Amino acid sequence: MLLATWSLTQIPSALLFPALAERRRRWRFWSALALACVAVGTAGALLAPMAAPGGPWLWAAVIGLGSGAGFPLGLTLVAWRSPDGPAGAATSGLALGVGYTVAGLGPLLMGVLIDLTGGFPAAIGVLLTAAAVQAVVIGRLGRDR
Repeated sequence: MLLATWSLTQIPSALLFPALAERRRRWRFWSALALACVAVGTAGALLAPMAAPGGPWLWAAVIGLGSGAGFPLGLTLVAWRSPDGPAGAATSGLALGVGYTVAGLGPLLMGVLIDLTGGFPAAIGVLLTAAAVQAVVIGRLGRDR
């Protein structure tokens, strides 16, 4: 049920965040908001899984809102920042190739980390570190050209 909650909350943010970013011309704000949802939800699940009203359901929904918006915002960033079609295609191919490679290896490596450490805190720490790296990238890529 938590996975279903996470999945269902991705739908509205995947549709709304890129549209709002395009309409308002504020890509950095909407990307930062999506990343903040993922980071807050992940930290909440680690530090206080049952403390919030709704317990883990709230954290699953908050993470879902952020992660649902992140992928389409990343795809639209390539189109917004590319000077022409061939550059956009090359950048998209590189980004998707690297992204899917990391996404494919991520569950295996996280599972190994969880087994080696005997719990989830180290793996969640890796996710929060990745969020910090994403925040730096959003800040750099979100600047005007």
